[in-house]
Amino acid sequence: MQSMFTKAALALALISGSMAAYAKESEGAVIQMCAQGQETVAPDLANLNFSLVVKNADKTEAANKANKMQRDASTYIKSLDADAKIVNQNYQTYQTVDKNNKPNGWQVSQNFVVKTKHLTELDKMTAKTQELGMVFSGVNYSVTNEFIDSLQDSLYKKAFANLQKRMDVITDGVRAKKWEVVSLDLMSNRPCNEAALQAAQVAVKEYGGGDLYGRAEKLGYSTAPVASDGLMREAKIAAPTFDAADQTLKLNLWVSARIK
Repeated sequence: MQSMFTKAALALALISGSMAAYAKESEGAVIQMCAQGQETVAPDLANLNFSLVVKNADKTEAANKANKMQRDASTYIKSLDADAKIVNQNYQTYQTVDKNNKPNGWQVSQNFVVKTKHLTELDKMTAKTQELGMVFSGVNYSVTNEFIDSLQDSLYKKAFANLQKRMDVITDGVRAKKWEVVSLDLMSNRPCNEAALQAAQVAVKEYGGGDLYGRAEKLGYSTAPVASDGLMREAKIAAPTFDAADQTLKLNLWVSARIK
């Protein structure tokens, strides 16, 4: 009987010791927070948007002129940047009608995007391409994946430094002695500010995509097509100026930490 009580007491002591160790290990509040590393850089890629429209009474002539215009423009662009990528989009051929809804000719239209890293050549590229009959409808800038990859180490270092700074402030504020990471999310990169993301999505829905020409007309810009022979009337097109805004790259770390 005494042996049974001895074993029970020993088991109770082991359980109590384990629970005490667990309580000690898990003591302290667990908080979740986001730390961020960011770099402000100049973009290294430009995306130029062009289009063309050719009208002619003969379907073959309309197609030939449109194809020649696009080919001449591509040849010139490649002479400035052999590595430029030209993406053709929305090639359309359809019959036109007069006010009495009777066929009176053919129209060929096409859009294409030029992706180039030669940002110092944008003024020449757009001016000459317009002289060749293209309609230049805009440019946007971005950062290539190669450039982003080259900044990964710096972004991680800044994110962890930001984590250290924030946690030090929190532990000092609650008079805790130390803190430790419980879990760390390095993969999702969900934004630190969910509200800001939702606002950005609304802005994109409101102003981005959709009918480019319709939006341009509302803003008061001319969207008239080129002449029916497919050629711009101006002998020379003045080169526009380009000044790309810096872009901010961000890396977000979501952390669960225990403060003790």
